Amino acid sequence: MKKQTIYWVIGIIVVLVIIAIVVSSKTETPPGEETEGVLEETTEGLTEGETEDIVFFERDVPLVISSSGITPNKFRVRVGELLNISLTNTEADQHFVLAFRDSFFEGFTIIVPSGVDEVKTSSVSAPMEAGEYVFYSDTVEPELEGVMIVE
Repeated sequence: MKKQTIYWVIGIIVVLVIIAIVVSSKTETPPGEETEGVLEETTEGLTEGETEDIVFFERDVPLVISSSGITPNKFRVRVGELLNISLTNTEADQHFVLAFRDSFFEGFTIIVPSGVDEVKTSSVSAPMEAGEYVFYSDTVEPELEGVMIVE
């Protein structure tokens, strides 16, 4: 084999070793701190004293519902993003229906049956117009509400 060929082979091996070291040195998220689907958290637009984080979701929007409210009750998504909104019930004896007030979402509802940890998921595209869109559940009194902020 020629010396030049040997140098090329050694060079390629060195580059591959460097790439392997860089890739393996990336820090992993500790268990319990997964961030899949969450782009950022912010407190922008909150009044003084409010501590609620407004989560930015990408695609998957996990909501938890009970008679005391919807969590999170305010979140952000991208304009036109295809969303998979899942609704998890935390009550054994209460079913819930989630819908949006805006006519853009006409016909979109998620019905989750009674039962702890019952989950239903439905897909919908976020509007192409930025703004705040109210979602609600009127199966309990008082009615539960939240806001989806489209950016």
